[in-house]
Amino acid sequence: MSEKNVLPQGWENIKLGDITQPSKEKVNPLEISDIRYIGLEHIEKETGRLLGYGSSGDIRSTKSVFRSGDLLYGKLRPYLNKVYVPDFEGICSTDILVFPKNSTTDNRFLYYRFLSSDFVRFANQNVSGVQHPRVSAKTLAEFEINVPPLPEQERIVAKIEELFTQLDAGVAELEQAKAQLKRY
Repeated sequence: MSEKNVLPQGWENIKLGDITQPSKEKVNPLEISDIRYIGLEHIEKETGRLLGYGSSGDIRSTKSVFRSGDLLYGKLRPYLNKVYVPDFEGICSTDILVFPKNSTTDNRFLYYRFLSSDFVRFANQNVSGVQHPRVSAKTLAEFEINVPPLPEQERIVAKIEELFTQLDAGVAELEQAKAQLKRY
């Protein structure tokens, strides 16, 4: 085994489908009380940010159910890389795969992996359809991922989020400096 294939102790190289599977839970929005609805248009491409949401009262067809902490992944046009982890319950487009929160994998860890270029490339190279290319859950299940133990996943997520916070602060300072330069 070459040195680059050696993983830290406790880590596993495993297929995504061996650690998580999308939920099949669906609901007719006409049969539930009014809750938040997330469509692909509500998730910003490549950033994992929610731009807004709709209302289930405005939706007429069957939708997927999600809960707080689930991972939402837009399977339509995977090059747009629409990924989100909500902190609320709701329903979403059936073009969004819902990976339920579980006790062995931190969905925020998977969120950052799904935003990674190797995952986007894999999904993009394995689409079907021309006008509306989609990647299937079955295909995504074959993606190989290096997974650390849960406490390490949580430390990795915390560090990534700390670095993004520092980056956001740095960008804000840069914008402030630009504004001051304009004044002078």
